[in-house]
Amino acid sequence: MSTQGELSSQAGNVVSGPLVSAVIPFYNRTELTIRAVKSVLAQTYSNFEILAVNDGSTEDDSALAKFFSSNSKITYIKLEANLGRAEARNFGIRSSKGQYIAFLDSDDTWEREKLEVQMGEMLRNGWHFSHTSFYRHDARTGQTRLVRSGSRDYAFPMIAFYSRIVTPSVMLDKNILSGLSFRPDLKFAEDGLLWLLLSKRTILHGIDRPLTNVFIGHQTDALNKAVQIGALQIAKEGLAGHPLYLALHAVFRIARRIQLEIIGLWR
Repeated sequence: MSTQGELSSQAGNVVSGPLVSAVIPFYNRTELTIRAVKSVLAQTYSNFEILAVNDGSTEDDSALAKFFSSNSKITYIKLEANLGRAEARNFGIRSSKGQYIAFLDSDDTWEREKLEVQMGEMLRNGWHFSHTSFYRHDARTGQTRLVRSGSRDYAFPMIAFYSRIVTPSVMLDKNILSGLSFRPDLKFAEDGLLWLLLSKRTILHGIDRPLTNVFIGHQTDALNKAVQIGALQIAKEGLAGHPLYLALHAVFRIARRIQLEIIGLWR
């Protein structure tokens, strides 16, 4: 295995290079968490560590802890109380050793070449942030569709008005986080706010390959109208100090709320 800073390539792709820290927060959902972790262990890119952050789960974790202890790439962090996914991710970031951070939710998975492709693009192009397209698996309908979120880059301030970035598709250079983190007081849209703030520092580059699997059900935030309306309010915080953008966003929020109320949640 290559050490951090050394690059190894195979068939033109980067298979090992800088250490990537995969941060996976979870609350209960033991079987799904193991599925998520296994999707990281199966990566074609070899230089990674996994930080599995138990956000105060109430389930017995003995089997999970045994599974984690069987692989030296996994660091198990157990929080005494349920602090929310934002703070759980922050704990993972603070405990990470990698130059790059990649996020994965406990109910989602990565395609095997996710880190390899993403790291290759970031190193070749000098990117500090990237996100990928993804497969959206809907438990309500049993259908899977491709979401080409990686077909576009995002920059400030437009990301406050439109973004399809999903957190499990994101990889970033830890250096650009300096002074920023997921807001621990937020129960939703904490990721969108962080991406908005980071867009003031760098372009959020997209990779139009479906390298992430996102599983949604009836309780998913993206399907909750109240959550979506609340997320609009949170997004405006990232526009502080820009009166024109705030005014435009106020108009946008009104229009968006009318849309949600009249025709339902946009998919």
